[in-house]
Amino acid sequence: MDRKDEPLFSAFPPVSREEWEDQIRKDLKGADYEKMLVWKTLEGFQVQPYYMAEDLKNISYLEGRPGVFPFVRGGRNSANNWEIRQDIRVSDPAKANRKALEALDRGAEAIGFVFNFRHTGSDKACVDKLDRLIQGIDPEKVPLYFEGFPCAADLPAWLYGYATGRGSHPEKISGSAGIDPLGATCVTGHDPAEGMDRLVHVFTGWKDKLNAYRLITVHTSAVHHAGASLVQELAFGLAMGQEYLSFLTGRGFDVRQVAPRIQFSMVTGSHYFLEIAKLRAARYLWSRILEAWGMEPGRIPPMHLHCITSQRNRTIYDPYVNMLRSTTEAMAAVLGGTGSLSVEPFDILVRDPSAFSERIARNTQIILKEEAYFNRVADPAAGSYYLENLTDSMIGASWELFREVDNMGGFTEAFRKGWIQEQVEKVVAERDRNVALRKDVLVGTSMYADSDETLPGDVKIDKAKEIPSEMPLQPLRPCRVARVYEEIRMQTEKSGKRPRVLLLTYGDPVMRRARASFAWNFFACAGFEIMDHPGYASLEEGMAASVKNRADITVICSSDEEYPEIVPSVIEKLKEKTLVVVAGYPKEHMDKLREAGVKHFIHIRQDVPQALREFQKELGIIAS
Repeated sequence: MDRKDEPLFSAFPPVSREEWEDQIRKDLKGADYEKMLVWKTLEGFQVQPYYMAEDLKNISYLEGRPGVFPFVRGGRNSANNWEIRQDIRVSDPAKANRKALEALDRGAEAIGFVFNFRHTGSDKACVDKLDRLIQGIDPEKVPLYFEGFPCAADLPAWLYGYATGRGSHPEKISGSAGIDPLGATCVTGHDPAEGMDRLVHVFTGWKDKLNAYRLITVHTSAVHHAGASLVQELAFGLAMGQEYLSFLTGRGFDVRQVAPRIQFSMVTGSHYFLEIAKLRAARYLWSRILEAWGMEPGRIPPMHLHCITSQRNRTIYDPYVNMLRSTTEAMAAVLGGTGSLSVEPFDILVRDPSAFSERIARNTQIILKEEAYFNRVADPAAGSYYLENLTDSMIGASWELFREVDNMGGFTEAFRKGWIQEQVEKVVAERDRNVALRKDVLVGTSMYADSDETLPGDVKIDKAKEIPSEMPLQPLRPCRVARVYEEIRMQTEKSGKRPRVLLLTYGDPVMRRARASFAWNFFACAGFEIMDHPGYASLEEGMAASVKNRADITVICSSDEEYPEIVPSVIEKLKEKTLVVVAGYPKEHMDKLREAGVKHFIHIRQDVPQALREFQKELGIIAS
């Protein structure tokens, strides 16, 4: 019998949602379905454990194509090519130029010049540095992006003159001047009024010239690095874009002149699928905003979108794990359809990036493009029950928050009132709780830390900047989630005394091993020296090992049922020699164990940083 025309898997009947739910509840054996399997995100919506074809019925944009309004599936109508952009910090123009030329020679396709100094000389002196900065770089062939350039308003005129003076075609120059007074307000607290007025001057001169060059870049990095959720980053970024449209059209410019000159620069974090959904939602919502401004769908330009990997989840201990984080974030940005991408070097938090770390950052993108072929398929997420529902949820939640900001009078007004800052702080508080309880894990820092690692001498620790009290507005404070653990560990290093923790493993083989693993992870976060053992043959042997090794802390690792018998003996013999800690929280025996003299328990519902600081106080590492 010829079976080649039979539908694939036709022998397997479809399974209804009811059947799936019944089977899941059987497997849960009475456990709460919602609590165990439904993910309650910081974004304000829930993610189900699975999705089916019927969950796509109410999603309106599914028939859309890549390169077509509303651009959920990307701004390009074929493939998924993006610019490999290398960002270079500029302190010395000649040095930055050498690094840019080297990056271009080794695979970079675009250059971002990032400035972090304040210009104090004349505008001419500021602009004159550009000659040295881009020497040997053809702006007609290499997209040039500027971030934080002190004389950004003069960039278009300089680029135009530079190109025409060399016989090039100014209309082929691409990139962005990076002008963003609202983003600067988020960082500095300065009133954006002066910067907004400067935009009028820029658009007056260049609204019809350098048409491939973006003048404004809406940066969401300050919002992201302050700890915002993905929905907040997207909604507040769109609100900034909307404010630029409103301001410039109010000064007489046509929305069709303004919209194509705006670029968005967004940060991709470590929530892989949510980040993909965020970028798809961003294009959809920006298209709808432009439609609401009166642009015809067929003439609406796709969102110019740049992405950069996050610093918020980076760690200074075990920094090579940052490579894995960057790779995940780069993949999310590319699969989400970014137009250009910057991958931050893995060691950027602790030193000036080395040639090695910059090469790894660049090669991450080259591998994704040239070896993994991520540039071949437009929007591979299309049709995924999971990702389409995440995108739809992201659209709904972000639009609702965007409208809240709009109803308050726009981004600047909401920021002026402190409402933006307040909303971000609420998310930060919840995320901090998750990190403290290790619901959110930082590999190599809050879990699976190398307790023997110490920081090299050339490390530059990022310190929280003091915000002057006289600032007109309250800026957003950057917050890095690993900092709370790193500060504890640095206190241990600074003290010159590394406490010794002996794991007294005895009794039930399964439970002693599980609790020893938990205790090892717990104290390794603080850089304490851990002495593990597969299992002592007797309690006396374990206690003798504690005395012999002069353990500062002895953690009893056994089962709940055995603790009432084990703990009193250990307390009696070791209470004058070491801090005795019980791994776990045996509810039925807590009173008895406390009566025996136990003061310290470590368990999964504990605020780990707070507990570690208490141990440091008892051991004299930090002041009480």
